[in-house]
Amino acid sequence: MMTSLNNQYSDLKWNIEETVKFINAPPDETIDNNEFFYITDQISFRDDLWDFRYLLQPKGNSTHIFEFGKLSSVEFKMLLKRTVIQQLLINKNRFTTVWYNFYYIRRFLLYLEEHFIYRVDEIKLSDVKRYTDLLNYNNYDSKRKFSHSLKLFFYDCDVHNLIDNKNEIVAFLENYSLWGREKKFYKRGKTFNIPYSIQKNIVKSALEDIDNNQLSTRNKIISCAVIILFYTGMRRSELLSLEANKLKEISIFKNSKSAYILEFLTFKTVRGANGRWTKAKAFPELVYAYQALEKLTLTIRKKFDSNYLFLSKFGNILGKTQLLTHLDNFFHRNQNEIKFSSLNHKELQQLKKRIFKESNYKIYAHPKKKVWIDQPFYSISTHQFRVAFANNLKDKVTLEWIQEHMNHLSQEMTKYYFRDDEDLKETLLYKSNKEGTEIDIKLNDNIKSDEEILEACKVINEFLSQNKLNIFKDIDEILNIFKNNPFNESLVGLCSKAIILLCERQDKLNTIENWYYNSPTIPSIIAVDFTIKRFFEKCKVVYHNMNLASKNEIYLRNFEVERDSLNRFYSFKLLPEIQLLKSYTSQNKAEELIDMHPGLKNTILELKNIEKEVVNWSEILKLKKNYTIT
Repeated sequence: MMTSLNNQYSDLKWNIEETVKFINAPPDETIDNNEFFYITDQISFRDDLWDFRYLLQPKGNSTHIFEFGKLSSVEFKMLLKRTVIQQLLINKNRFTTVWYNFYYIRRFLLYLEEHFIYRVDEIKLSDVKRYTDLLNYNNYDSKRKFSHSLKLFFYDCDVHNLIDNKNEIVAFLENYSLWGREKKFYKRGKTFNIPYSIQKNIVKSALEDIDNNQLSTRNKIISCAVIILFYTGMRRSELLSLEANKLKEISIFKNSKSAYILEFLTFKTVRGANGRWTKAKAFPELVYAYQALEKLTLTIRKKFDSNYLFLSKFGNILGKTQLLTHLDNFFHRNQNEIKFSSLNHKELQQLKKRIFKESNYKIYAHPKKKVWIDQPFYSISTHQFRVAFANNLKDKVTLEWIQEHMNHLSQEMTKYYFRDDEDLKETLLYKSNKEGTEIDIKLNDNIKSDEEILEACKVINEFLSQNKLNIFKDIDEILNIFKNNPFNESLVGLCSKAIILLCERQDKLNTIENWYYNSPTIPSIIAVDFTIKRFFEKCKVVYHNMNLASKNEIYLRNFEVERDSLNRFYSFKLLPEIQLLKSYTSQNKAEELIDMHPGLKNTILELKNIEKEVVNWSEILKLKKNYTIT
């Protein structure tokens, strides 16, 4: 039976009976269907080229042509044809709209086939993420169209039970298409992770440089530094203080196998400060780079009778500026190999954007071109390697292992680098309404004055509603979705970031903090900037719960316990460290102190304003003073 169905452009003469019968049948029953039938009066379903321009001659254009022949997977081809029919026949969408959906879906399916994936049930969230990493869309509109198209495809697959991880993929795509709003949820002061899609390329480029006899010794030394940074997460000052003959071999499994540890001096400030010897587990790539570094520096170390591995041509330990210049040189030289051009706009914003200056032209020890002068390129900060290392191991080893390896003073510092799933779980459960359907924002009028928190709650609730998820019933599924979006990754989800933001106002302080600050601690300025930041975060949390308690007495006891914990932190941690820092500022000029402790520059310069804010919070929350800021 041939029936006419009005379309945006013309009367398409659809074979309604056969076509509707086909798209309503389960895909697995039709995948091998070789039955010859027409979907319109001139287009056969089996054709690999659907050309609807015959309806619109001579005005037809490329958006009226659907070419399926590039796909080799019968399943992918059949599902894409179903999507086109559904959009044209059932949803009555315009050809332009349908064609763009077709285009985005086909590109994705071709990418999967290039990676030997030919069935829907083989598609993982990681495949979708890697593909989005390769896209170079710089605007919201392109991301929205792409995301919408893929969601159409996965929704159809889910209806026919061809995929079991639709929820997490759709959640990721929704976050991806909302990239413009993500900036609201970047943690201030946070160092971005290295985009996952280029991490292997960085390592590969560095290893190749080490073996490249065409490169200068200095370039090969810096390539060794890149590997060491990536596989240890060392601080910059620790790297520059690295010495030779510190790679130790240890035997395991009754001496049948060997492992390596790398010993180095650790401290958060400059080399002149007192440090302590520590060690890091040495991965194979790290062993290779370190041993190569020892060989490359043997001559200059002998010349100046030094055991340090990073020396200038005058025998001094390489300076910070010199190191950064040479690292920029490494990334400039390997722009194409690392594939920075494959990153999307948001990912590029998370990197260092440099301009190739004439001074670079004189310094960089590799073939140079004058046309490079004033041209931009992308580089990566040393601390981003540290963030990447922590994130890459967070689901593979214990928190204690990472804490020891990265030489953090506490687990809180380690947690600072990435999201903790238990914290998210606690936040969701504690903030949920009685039904578990959304985050309850009605109890606290203060939220209404905090646009950032209000927006975060709305995003979370929208996510729960669209995916029909219940906090009490589906908590594990929710966490599983977020688990595939590592903190600070270039592709971190908006909802995940919203929950992290909410965690910062969490109305329960960390259990560790409840006992750790019960007694006075030895003050130190090593982490005073972190202590101050944590204090202000905790104040916002306690203030939030103070408002809750004023409206409902059920929260009063929790508020009192939390304020007591904050008070211990305030009295035994914050005030002693600020007092110690003030004593340093009275004994040294600000410039000298900053030179000694460069990481504390902002804290030193803003100390007076910080003190005023501390006093303000202590008055609002009525904190008791065992120490007084004078």
